[in-house]
Amino acid sequence: MDKTKNNKKTKKIDKSIEYLNGWQRSQADFENYKKQTEKRFKEVIEFGNAELLLDLLPLYSHFKSALQHIPEEQRETGWCQGLGHIKKLWEDLLAKFNIEEIKTIGEEFDHNLHEAVEHEEDQNKKDHEIVKEIQPGYKLNDKIIQPAKVVVNKISH
Repeated sequence: MDKTKNNKKTKKIDKSIEYLNGWQRSQADFENYKKQTEKRFKEVIEFGNAELLLDLLPLYSHFKSALQHIPEEQRETGWCQGLGHIKKLWEDLLAKFNIEEIKTIGEEFDHNLHEAVEHEEDQNKKDHEIVKEIQPGYKLNDKIIQPAKVVVNKISH
């Protein structure tokens, strides 16, 4: 009788351990699920604005390009300084959303960051050095959202 009682007790303990292990696995799975959901939600928020930002970036690029064409003798005028302040507001906005412009001119060509649209040959520059920026590129939270379009020096051997 004691053996049967012990057997039943052992089976109940084994079943309890099995339920406890299952509950612990479920808890761990649920914690992992919560972490993955939070990560996905964060990514959606971070990159959800990427489409809007991609639409705004050409405006900023054209604005910067226009500033470069202001004649030297007009650069100290009030209206020109106002444009400089607007440029600073653009830069602050991009920084707020963790948008970083990809460095180009003078940098070595990197196919992960740059798109070569043309080649030039200049013996005074290094091979694969970027000599001109056609269109700026941008990163959002260190992920490329638009590669920079560039002209690359290519020395013939």
